[in-house]
Amino acid sequence: MKWLLVGHRGTGKTSLLRRLETYFPTATCFDLDEEIAKRVGSNLVDYFNKQGEISFRQIELQTIRELMQSKSSYIIACGAGLLLDQLTTDAEKIWIRRYTDKLGRVFLDRPRLQKESLPLDEYMHRYRERNIMYQKYATEIVDIPEGFDAPNEAERDFFQQTFDMSEWTVTLQSYHFRNPDVLKLYLSKRVSWGLNLELRDDLLTKEQIHQALQIIPSKQALISFRQKNASKDLLTFVQKNQIPCDWDLELGEPPFTPTIVSLHKCKTIEEGLATLSKYTSSIQKAAFTTEDLEDVWRGDQWLTEANNRAFLPCSDSGLWNWYRLYRSHRQAVQFLADQTHSQLDQPQVLDAIRQQDFDEPNHFAAVIGNPVGHSLSPGMHYEFFLPYSIPFYAVPLKNWNIEILKKLGLKFAAVTSPFKTDAFSSAELLSDTAKHLKSVNTLVIDKKIEGHNTDVDGLKATLGYAQKPTAIWGGGGLLSSILANLPEACAYSSRTGQAKGNELKEKPKTLIWSVGRSQFEQEGVFPPADWKPEIIIDMNYTDDSYGKTYAQSIQAEYISGMTLFLEQARKQQEIWGKKLPL
Repeated sequence: MKWLLVGHRGTGKTSLLRRLETYFPTATCFDLDEEIAKRVGSNLVDYFNKQGEISFRQIELQTIRELMQSKSSYIIACGAGLLLDQLTTDAEKIWIRRYTDKLGRVFLDRPRLQKESLPLDEYMHRYRERNIMYQKYATEIVDIPEGFDAPNEAERDFFQQTFDMSEWTVTLQSYHFRNPDVLKLYLSKRVSWGLNLELRDDLLTKEQIHQALQIIPSKQALISFRQKNASKDLLTFVQKNQIPCDWDLELGEPPFTPTIVSLHKCKTIEEGLATLSKYTSSIQKAAFTTEDLEDVWRGDQWLTEANNRAFLPCSDSGLWNWYRLYRSHRQAVQFLADQTHSQLDQPQVLDAIRQQDFDEPNHFAAVIGNPVGHSLSPGMHYEFFLPYSIPFYAVPLKNWNIEILKKLGLKFAAVTSPFKTDAFSSAELLSDTAKHLKSVNTLVIDKKIEGHNTDVDGLKATLGYAQKPTAIWGGGGLLSSILANLPEACAYSSRTGQAKGNELKEKPKTLIWSVGRSQFEQEGVFPPADWKPEIIIDMNYTDDSYGKTYAQSIQAEYISGMTLFLEQARKQQEIWGKKLPL
């Protein structure tokens, strides 16, 4: 075992290293930054600030070379800026990624690399450069779901290679062929997992398809015809060798009975599903692009009518990842995201492994909002619902439609921005707190929809740090809950900077940051320059919050929204637990 864990700042390489120590108790594990600190005899921030980045990169390379030479087997968590192009090694370079990598991160305890830039701008500049480097040199990519930061079975099974993915298919891309040795390693691994590998004639050349088939067993290959005037040689090859194939009906009638007939475009979903239903001798695969939950409901009903069907809705923003996981046991064929060019609605491998904990769920729980890709709720609530065989998903919605989610099997929901008032309107039974605040962040869906609000509980645990006078910057769906805890606080618009009601008579000692990143970037302004609050209490727990940027710029004490999140989530579990088991 020779593994180098590479990836962006804050992606969790060190915490993963600690988990790997539990999965591989006899492995030799090094955190590169810790080893550098031992050698330089000082805090890395101090060393970086005094000696500069060039000196740091030199000692970083020297240290990792010494570590690799000292052991025949190792796992090393590397710094984000490690110069991989200057590292000659046969070790696997495993790119550790998270969804939030692309959103940016602000650090209060790490060296600034470009002090003249805003922290998020600094991160994004390096992010783009390093993405290119990682993609060039990584031999494996692992996407870690948000919130799963403790040792867990799915992750353990993945790294120990003790899992079966024979029900899943991954699409091979042309960039996989950039290096023959990397291609062989990549394909050999996937074959050992039991994965099926799709070879599309519109993505790969005939030569690349035949090259891949030297490694992929015929029974694990899927040759997909997507190009007009499909190669007669390839068609003959498929028939002669009895290789599973997928025929896109947009090409016309199939020349023989394919394993799969698929349709990706149609005038209406009803028309498309009716067309596919005629091909009873093949697996019928519907992969339509839609952003309408009603379409997904229609497709779901079609899916359950026969055993030879797959309904795989697509979108430009990954709206249906959760649905594909939820219905994975019913699909006759299903596709997994892998590496860098996968369709956004395809599940990640760790999520697919975790889904195997559920035989065929008929109910689910979810965090509902937009966006929710950053949410820690799935990681927080997964273990809570597991004993009841209820999976928990992150469900992004374009428009509120609780009735369709209810039909699909939603039983419990954590509701986040921008749908807390919609949830309030949909609830048929309301707790006293939810009635008072006119806001719901917790749903229980039975014969009637119950609405609760646990934000107040989370805020009580967080706002105890506030010192008077207190200003609220923004507010959104949390404003009424904040004011319920701090009635003397004054709220200000994050868009105009003007007071929403009473103004403070003196400058604030505490500022509560209650505006999300996307809203702030669209039209937000920072508080007045002459305000110098000592404490910033952020309602966001993400590392890309401009509340953290503001705190850093004025050197204020920073308190993230993590306490708020954890406490309100704990209260949600108390409410849900009263209704379990179903």
